[in-house]
Amino acid sequence: MKNAENNVLKGFQLISGISLSDTGDLGEFYERTESGFWIYPSAEKMCALALGAVKELFEPMFFFLELPCQDDENAFDLYYLECTKPVAEAIIDRYGDLLINDGVSRFGFGSHKTGEEIYFHLFQKVYIFTENSEKYEKLFKALEITDKPANTVADNFDPDTDDVITVELDGETVFDAAENLKSAGLYFDKKIKY
Repeated sequence: MKNAENNVLKGFQLISGISLSDTGDLGEFYERTESGFWIYPSAEKMCALALGAVKELFEPMFFFLELPCQDDENAFDLYYLECTKPVAEAIIDRYGDLLINDGVSRFGFGSHKTGEEIYFHLFQKVYIFTENSEKYEKLFKALEITDKPANTVADNFDPDTDDVITVELDGETVFDAAENLKSAGLYFDKKIKY
């Protein structure tokens, strides 16, 4: 059963920005794709996953943030910030909990040098685009994320009864984070239609 206080479900923790009426058989795992991995981590491992993946990226790097468009519910506003590895780690340290727990935004980091990316997507799933799978499998092993499939948040999500929301942590939302990061060079790139 769901614990409303911290969204813990039989060892699988939901992010704060998701509510599910059916939490049956949720579990964390990863699966290979032709160009990388889909990872379905428990919430408490997502910051460690972000930091571990950022350590594997080569500079020069970038941070990207996709926020729901205020004037079009079928679009996201895409923002970019050119950054170094220490800046990427500082973003995770300062805004990681907020970005990870938000139910409606997406974000990630990438390497201009190799094209590798880690992309924190909706419904508590993460995509890593890479041609070097071994280094990320070591990270999954260190985080005790296996390749044994289970139900995902997206599998169990029912739009009639469940919800994703923007969260506020310490008086800030992801929209505040975007505004704050503009002084560090975050810029609007384009509107993405989905």
